[in-house]
Amino acid sequence: MSSILKCAQALAAATPKARVAAWPAGCAPSTIQEAYEIQKEVGNILHKRQVGWKVVDNDWLHERFETDQLAYGRLYSDKVQESATTSIKLSDYFHPRIEPHYTFKISSDVTESVDYYTIQSKIAGMRTTVDVTDARLEINDELKNSFVNFIADNCRSEHVLIGEVANWIQTDLGTSESVIYVDKKHIQTAVHTDHINPLASLHRFLNQAVKEGLQVKRGQWVSIALNFPVQQQVREGQEVVAYTRDMTENIVRVKE
Repeated sequence: MSSILKCAQALAAATPKARVAAWPAGCAPSTIQEAYEIQKEVGNILHKRQVGWKVVDNDWLHERFETDQLAYGRLYSDKVQESATTSIKLSDYFHPRIEPHYTFKISSDVTESVDYYTIQSKIAGMRTTVDVTDARLEINDELKNSFVNFIADNCRSEHVLIGEVANWIQTDLGTSESVIYVDKKHIQTAVHTDHINPLASLHRFLNQAVKEGLQVKRGQWVSIALNFPVQQQVREGQEVVAYTRDMTENIVRVKE
Protein backbone atom coordinates (compact mmCIF):
# COMPACT_ATOMS: atom_id res chain seq x y z
CA MET A 1 0.00 0.00 0.00
CA SER A 2 1.38 3.43 -0.92
CA SER A 3 2.18 6.05 1.70
CA ILE A 4 -0.31 8.43 0.03
CA LEU A 5 -3.12 5.92 0.46
CA LYS A 6 -2.18 5.16 4.08
CA CYS A 7 -2.27 8.85 5.00
CA ALA A 8 -5.56 9.34 3.15
CA GLN A 9 -7.12 6.37 4.94
CA ALA A 10 -6.10 7.83 8.29
CA LEU A 11 -7.77 11.16 7.49
CA ALA A 12 -10.86 9.48 6.04
CA ALA A 13 -11.32 7.47 9.25
CA ALA A 14 -11.12 10.51 11.56
CA THR A 15 -14.19 11.33 13.67
CA PRO A 16 -15.04 14.33 15.88
CA LYS A 17 -13.87 12.34 18.91
CA ALA A 18 -10.81 10.77 17.25
CA ARG A 19 -8.61 13.06 15.22
CA VAL A 20 -5.39 11.91 13.55
CA ALA A 21 -2.66 12.27 16.19
CA ALA A 22 0.17 10.98 13.97
CA TRP A 23 0.67 9.95 10.38
CA PRO A 24 1.16 6.21 9.78
CA ALA A 25 4.79 5.25 10.33
CA GLY A 26 7.03 6.46 7.53
CA CYS A 27 4.16 7.99 5.58
CA ALA A 28 4.09 11.71 6.41
CA PRO A 29 3.81 13.93 3.32
CA SER A 30 7.10 15.67 2.60
CA THR A 31 6.14 17.77 -0.44
CA ILE A 32 3.25 19.98 -1.48
CA GLN A 33 2.47 17.60 -4.35
CA GLU A 34 2.16 14.65 -1.94
CA ALA A 35 -0.15 16.71 0.27
CA TYR A 36 -2.48 17.46 -2.64
CA GLU A 37 -2.46 13.78 -3.64
CA ILE A 38 -3.51 12.82 -0.10
CA GLN A 39 -6.25 15.48 -0.15
CA LYS A 40 -7.64 14.13 -3.42
CA GLU A 41 -7.44 10.50 -2.29
CA VAL A 42 -9.48 11.22 0.86
CA GLY A 43 -12.34 12.35 -1.36
CA ASN A 44 -12.02 9.19 -3.45
CA ILE A 45 -12.10 6.94 -0.37
CA LEU A 46 -15.23 8.65 0.97
CA HIS A 47 -16.89 8.63 -2.49
CA LYS A 48 -17.36 12.40 -2.43
CA ARG A 49 -18.82 14.40 -5.32
CA GLN A 50 -16.78 17.52 -5.94
CA VAL A 51 -18.68 20.75 -6.63
CA GLY A 52 -15.87 23.28 -6.46
CA TRP A 53 -12.74 24.56 -4.81
CA LYS A 54 -11.68 26.41 -1.67
CA VAL A 55 -8.78 28.87 -1.97
CA VAL A 56 -6.74 30.41 0.85
CA ASP A 57 -4.41 33.16 -0.33
CA ASN A 58 -4.28 35.71 2.46
CA ASP A 59 -1.87 37.24 4.95
CA TRP A 60 -2.77 34.67 7.63
CA LEU A 61 -1.71 31.77 5.38
CA HIS A 62 1.45 33.46 4.12
CA GLU A 63 2.62 34.46 7.60
CA ARG A 64 1.60 31.29 9.44
CA PHE A 65 3.33 28.96 7.00
CA GLU A 66 6.02 31.36 5.72
CA THR A 67 5.00 30.91 2.09
CA ASP A 68 4.09 33.11 -0.84
CA GLN A 69 1.94 30.36 -2.38
CA LEU A 70 -1.82 29.94 -2.20
CA ALA A 71 -3.45 26.73 -0.98
CA TYR A 72 -6.53 25.09 -2.40
CA GLY A 73 -8.93 22.41 -1.21
CA ARG A 74 -11.93 20.62 -2.63
CA LEU A 75 -15.59 21.43 -1.97
CA TYR A 76 -17.93 18.44 -1.78
CA SER A 77 -21.68 18.34 -2.32
CA ASP A 78 -22.51 17.03 1.14
CA LYS A 79 -20.54 19.84 2.79
CA VAL A 80 -21.96 22.78 0.82
CA GLN A 81 -25.20 24.41 1.92
CA GLU A 82 -26.86 27.40 0.26
CA SER A 83 -28.01 29.38 3.27
CA ALA A 84 -27.12 32.82 4.62
CA THR A 85 -28.24 31.85 8.14
CA THR A 86 -27.70 28.50 9.80
CA SER A 87 -27.04 26.76 13.10
CA ILE A 88 -24.21 24.34 13.82
CA LYS A 89 -23.72 21.80 16.60
CA LEU A 90 -20.33 21.75 18.30
CA SER A 91 -20.60 17.98 18.69
CA ASP A 92 -20.47 17.61 14.89
CA TYR A 93 -16.97 19.08 14.69
CA PHE A 94 -13.45 18.57 15.95
CA HIS A 95 -12.48 22.20 16.59
CA PRO A 96 -14.68 24.54 14.50
CA ARG A 97 -13.75 28.08 13.49
CA ILE A 98 -15.50 30.62 11.27
CA GLU A 99 -13.75 31.74 8.07
CA PRO A 100 -15.68 34.25 5.90
CA HIS A 101 -15.35 33.93 2.11
CA TYR A 102 -16.62 35.28 -1.17
CA THR A 103 -17.67 32.44 -3.47
CA PHE A 104 -17.64 32.78 -7.25
CA LYS A 105 -19.80 30.68 -9.57
CA ILE A 106 -17.87 29.64 -12.68
CA SER A 107 -19.73 30.34 -15.94
CA SER A 108 -17.68 28.14 -18.30
CA ASP A 109 -14.88 25.57 -18.16
CA VAL A 110 -11.48 27.12 -17.46
CA THR A 111 -9.13 25.60 -20.03
CA GLU A 112 -6.64 28.42 -20.60
CA SER A 113 -5.01 31.15 -18.57
CA VAL A 114 -6.96 34.32 -17.79
CA ASP A 115 -6.09 37.96 -17.25
CA TYR A 116 -7.99 40.69 -15.44
CA TYR A 117 -10.20 41.25 -18.48
CA THR A 118 -10.96 37.68 -19.59
CA ILE A 119 -11.56 36.51 -16.01
CA GLN A 120 -14.80 38.49 -15.94
CA SER A 121 -16.34 36.21 -18.57
CA LYS A 122 -15.64 33.23 -16.27
CA ILE A 123 -17.69 34.63 -13.38
CA ALA A 124 -21.42 33.92 -13.34
CA GLY A 125 -21.86 35.59 -9.96
CA MET A 126 -20.52 36.00 -6.44
CA ARG A 127 -22.07 35.04 -3.09
CA THR A 128 -21.13 35.90 0.48
CA THR A 129 -20.06 32.77 2.32
CA VAL A 130 -18.81 31.30 5.59
CA ASP A 131 -16.63 28.21 5.83
CA VAL A 132 -16.93 26.45 9.19
CA THR A 133 -13.36 25.14 9.19
CA ASP A 134 -12.23 22.09 11.10
CA ALA A 135 -8.95 20.24 11.64
CA ARG A 136 -8.82 16.47 11.34
CA LEU A 137 -5.15 16.55 12.28
CA GLU A 138 -4.37 16.98 15.97
CA ILE A 139 -1.43 19.38 16.00
CA ASN A 140 1.17 18.15 18.50
CA ASP A 141 4.89 17.39 18.82
CA GLU A 142 4.64 14.75 16.09
CA LEU A 143 2.13 16.46 13.79
CA LYS A 144 3.43 19.94 13.09
CA ASN A 145 1.25 22.82 11.97
CA SER A 146 2.91 22.82 8.55
CA PHE A 147 1.87 23.95 5.08
CA VAL A 148 1.84 20.39 3.73
CA ASN A 149 -0.30 19.14 6.62
CA PHE A 150 -2.72 22.05 6.13
CA ILE A 151 -3.11 21.12 2.46
CA ALA A 152 -3.45 17.39 3.13
CA ASP A 153 -6.26 18.22 5.57
CA ASN A 154 -8.18 19.86 2.67
CA CYS A 155 -7.23 23.34 3.94
CA ARG A 156 -9.44 22.49 6.94
CA SER A 157 -12.61 23.08 4.93
CA GLU A 158 -15.60 21.36 6.51
CA HIS A 159 -19.01 23.02 6.10
CA VAL A 160 -19.37 25.77 3.49
CA LEU A 161 -22.42 27.99 3.90
CA ILE A 162 -23.07 29.95 0.70
CA GLY A 163 -25.20 33.02 1.25
CA GLU A 164 -26.82 35.71 -0.87
CA VAL A 165 -25.75 37.16 -4.22
CA ALA A 166 -23.40 40.17 -4.00
CA ASN A 167 -22.64 42.70 -6.73
CA TRP A 168 -18.94 42.04 -7.29
CA ILE A 169 -18.78 44.18 -10.45
CA GLN A 170 -19.72 47.37 -8.60
CA THR A 171 -17.62 46.54 -5.54
CA ASP A 172 -13.94 47.50 -5.38
CA LEU A 173 -12.69 44.22 -3.93
CA GLY A 174 -9.19 45.69 -3.62
CA THR A 175 -10.33 48.17 -0.97
CA SER A 176 -13.35 46.43 0.56
CA GLU A 177 -13.47 45.72 4.28
CA SER A 178 -15.38 42.90 5.95
CA VAL A 179 -16.07 42.43 9.64
CA ILE A 180 -16.89 39.64 12.11
CA TYR A 181 -19.27 40.26 14.99
CA VAL A 182 -19.69 37.80 17.85
CA ASP A 183 -22.84 38.37 19.89
CA LYS A 184 -23.12 41.84 18.30
CA LYS A 185 -19.57 42.80 19.32
CA HIS A 186 -17.07 43.76 16.61
CA ILE A 187 -14.18 41.27 16.83
CA GLN A 188 -12.19 41.31 13.58
CA THR A 189 -11.80 43.24 10.34
CA ALA A 190 -10.54 41.96 7.00
CA VAL A 191 -8.70 44.61 4.98
CA HIS A 192 -8.01 43.97 1.30
CA THR A 193 -5.41 45.44 -1.04
CA ASP A 194 -4.65 45.43 -4.74
CA HIS A 195 -2.63 42.22 -4.23
CA ILE A 196 -4.58 40.46 -1.48
CA ASN A 197 -8.26 40.41 -2.37
CA PRO A 198 -10.78 37.80 -3.57
CA LEU A 199 -10.63 38.69 -7.27
CA ALA A 200 -6.81 38.69 -7.33
CA SER A 201 -6.81 35.31 -5.56
CA LEU A 202 -9.34 33.90 -8.03
CA HIS A 203 -7.11 35.08 -10.87
CA ARG A 204 -4.04 33.38 -9.37
CA PHE A 205 -5.93 30.17 -8.62
CA LEU A 206 -7.45 29.81 -12.09
CA ASN A 207 -4.07 30.27 -13.75
CA GLN A 208 -2.46 27.81 -11.34
CA ALA A 209 -5.28 25.34 -12.04
CA VAL A 210 -4.64 25.55 -15.78
CA LYS A 211 -0.90 25.02 -15.22
CA GLU A 212 -1.47 22.01 -12.95
CA GLY A 213 -4.21 20.46 -15.07
CA LEU A 214 -6.97 20.90 -12.45
CA GLN A 215 -10.50 20.79 -13.83
CA VAL A 216 -12.36 23.97 -12.96
CA LYS A 217 -15.71 23.45 -14.63
CA ARG A 218 -18.81 25.37 -15.53
CA GLY A 219 -21.19 25.53 -12.58
CA GLN A 220 -18.52 24.90 -9.94
CA TRP A 221 -17.97 27.14 -6.94
CA VAL A 222 -14.60 28.74 -6.16
CA SER A 223 -14.69 29.97 -2.58
CA ILE A 224 -12.00 32.50 -1.59
CA ALA A 225 -11.08 33.10 2.06
CA LEU A 226 -11.12 36.79 3.00
CA ASN A 227 -8.12 38.53 4.56
CA PHE A 228 -9.03 38.20 8.24
CA PRO A 229 -6.16 37.98 10.75
CA VAL A 230 -7.31 34.55 12.04
CA GLN A 231 -10.21 32.13 11.78
CA GLN A 232 -12.74 33.01 14.46
CA GLN A 233 -13.06 30.53 17.32
CA VAL A 234 -16.60 29.79 18.44
CA ARG A 235 -18.28 28.63 21.62
CA GLU A 236 -21.68 27.23 22.48
CA GLY A 237 -24.46 29.81 22.48
CA GLN A 238 -22.66 32.36 20.31
CA GLU A 239 -24.01 34.10 17.23
CA VAL A 240 -21.33 34.93 14.67
CA VAL A 241 -22.02 37.41 11.87
CA ALA A 242 -19.80 38.06 8.83
CA TYR A 243 -20.64 41.30 7.09
CA THR A 244 -19.47 43.48 4.20
CA ARG A 245 -21.10 46.85 3.58
CA ASP A 246 -23.88 46.73 0.96
CA MET A 247 -23.92 42.92 1.08
CA THR A 248 -26.19 40.52 2.98
CA GLU A 249 -24.57 39.19 6.15
CA ASN A 250 -23.90 35.53 6.93
CA ILE A 251 -25.07 34.35 10.36
CA VAL A 252 -23.92 31.23 12.20
CA ARG A 253 -25.53 30.26 15.50
CA VAL A 254 -23.58 27.79 17.62
CA LYS A 255 -25.39 25.09 19.56
CA GLU A 256 -24.13 22.32 21.86
